[in-house]
Amino acid sequence: MSHCRLPGHHGAAQFQTSGQKTRCSSSATGRFHLPRGPARQLSDCPICRLLGHLNVIALPRRICSGKLGTMSFDPATFEAEIALKLIPTERLPWIAQDALEAGFEGPHILRMAILEPDAGWGIDQALPPMMDELGCRSISSKEAALRLARQCAQRILQSVEDPLLSLPYFRQLMEEAGYIDELIELGFFDDEDIFLSDDPQERRKRCREDLEELLSPELRQRRRAERKAA
Repeated sequence: MSHCRLPGHHGAAQFQTSGQKTRCSSSATGRFHLPRGPARQLSDCPICRLLGHLNVIALPRRICSGKLGTMSFDPATFEAEIALKLIPTERLPWIAQDALEAGFEGPHILRMAILEPDAGWGIDQALPPMMDELGCRSISSKEAALRLARQCAQRILQSVEDPLLSLPYFRQLMEEAGYIDELIELGFFDDEDIFLSDDPQERRKRCREDLEELLSPELRQRRRAERKAA
């Protein structure tokens, strides 16, 4: 019997080895194993399908709590977070696992996914070819910060999320990108807002207006002109 202990993998893969069927299932080892043998028939699971040509593979255990749990993978977000060095080295194998689960396949993604979180040098060596395989490129810190900030702004404006809770994130992006003008209002919102209003609703309204301006440079210019004319 082969064992599977991987977040997001439901243990439904069927394998064929030496004329006997085996099933992928959970164990306490925190490892993902494929049965030995040249003949295997894999399910539609992308991880099983990609690992099918190997005899045995072990994926490191992933901590499933908070933001370190299973998450959807987006190459554009990954590209921007790498540019700003927002991803700790030890998390990269888990992100590679997310990429596999999302259907991105390739030997370099697999290479990253099977590394232990403490394999610092190996992770550093595996990152560039993995990025090439994902179609990611090197981008400027400004482009990266604006991409992540606008993604966050869109999510907030399309939901009932409290925008004030994301202000530390916008400040971090502003600082990482060298205090770019587009993020100054949000990055220094708490510093400036203390002189304007103590009303939480008014502060949320102003913050949402800043988010709208981040998404629309034309709106930002128009509102700035209106404030100067007032």
